[in-house]
Amino acid sequence: MFWRSGDTPRSRTSRLIWSYAPDWLVAIIFAVAFFAIDKIAPFHRQFSLDNKSIMYPHKPDTISPSMLIVIAFAVPVVLIFAISVFIRRSWFDLHQGWLGCVLALALTIVITDTLKITVGRHRPDFISRCQIDISEGVPTDPPLGLSTTALCTQKNLKVLYDGMKSFPSGHSSLSFAGMTFLSLYLAGKLHLYDRRGHTLKAFIVLIPLLGAALVAVSRTMDYRHHWQDVLVGSLIGIATAYFSYRHYYPSLSSPIAHRPYSPRIPADDAPGMGPAGGILPGPTGFRPSDDADPDLAFDRDSPLSGRGGSVKHHHHLPRHGAAHNGHPTSHEYGSEVVDARTVNGSHEFTDPSSRYGGNGPSSSVAAPYHARYLHDDSQTTTGTSQVILNSSFSSTLPLHSAIYLNPPAATGQARSSGGSGQSLLLPDGPAYPLRNLRRPS
Repeated sequence: MFWRSGDTPRSRTSRLIWSYAPDWLVAIIFAVAFFAIDKIAPFHRQFSLDNKSIMYPHKPDTISPSMLIVIAFAVPVVLIFAISVFIRRSWFDLHQGWLGCVLALALTIVITDTLKITVGRHRPDFISRCQIDISEGVPTDPPLGLSTTALCTQKNLKVLYDGMKSFPSGHSSLSFAGMTFLSLYLAGKLHLYDRRGHTLKAFIVLIPLLGAALVAVSRTMDYRHHWQDVLVGSLIGIATAYFSYRHYYPSLSSPIAHRPYSPRIPADDAPGMGPAGGILPGPTGFRPSDDADPDLAFDRDSPLSGRGGSVKHHHHLPRHGAAHNGHPTSHEYGSEVVDARTVNGSHEFTDPSSRYGGNGPSSSVAAPYHARYLHDDSQTTTGTSQVILNSSFSSTLPLHSAIYLNPPAATGQARSSGGSGQSLLLPDGPAYPLRNLRRPS
């Protein structure tokens, strides 16, 4: 799909929505498949009447199915909505968060129910559900054999068949799927793994997992599951949640972990982007930066940890390279224009010697949130394919993105912007957004 002259942002928004339609369709198909699978009778596994592990009483659920829906689905959906809309102010982040959460739950419920039907393991309260007739004496297993459901007098087949769906635990898998996704979402927003260590952040991130663990443990207290069922169900939920989260969000160690991957509509497919004045195609294999979609969101917030809130002033770069002083909103992200080309944020550092074949020290220019900041005594090179730093960045400045200059680019100029840093201004030459860069130790 390419941008056509005369198209409006609304039409691009529509095409962007349609680009995620297959994802929603897959999630819906999995949800529908669950209801179809759930109608299949489970495998009738033979059992021993002397097996005490299935002789527990049948009792009501501590966590009912309706409560499970609230815990596994409603709580993550509501919190993701609150964070993305009221804190991050990004509709695109809301969409990605909801889509990832729904996908995790849909995958989990299908995998769990398929295993339940296939394995047919008896619940700890199976004998109680079976309602064996003991009016003529307590029956025993046949010689050298096991008993079957032919001994059961239970007329409600739904109750009986549910007693054969112990492995794995559906409550455990669903609660861990929803709560693990929420924990990952919070960890990304809080930049939990920013190499600084924050106990409060870790505590907040672990709260949803604690809730899921309590749901899982309740299943053994209700005699609905064996401990193995709970363990495997929990692992299924964790695995599907991680898979779904990483489908739409970067690693938690990423400096932009609080932002979803970039929209599927290419950046050069939008007005003001591409060769006419937008993100240029970077070096081979690079993907445009993980900015929120300019048509769907105003991604103006800092991550929840507040990294970047200390930046007081910015040097904004207008389209024709002339710098001017500005005082934008404190939590503004998005594009910074350099010589009529948009430069969006990505990651931090790279090693030009080994990765790009550059000549010079093993660190390229990087920049923090809001504005491009250099250390006070940094220097730049002329006529090379990267801007080189001869000194480390100030530890007080949260780094955000890297700039790669296309040779033969003009010399980058470091100019004072006030405060504890320098704002990098590029008078001319294209700039490329980079990603997957590493911060030097």
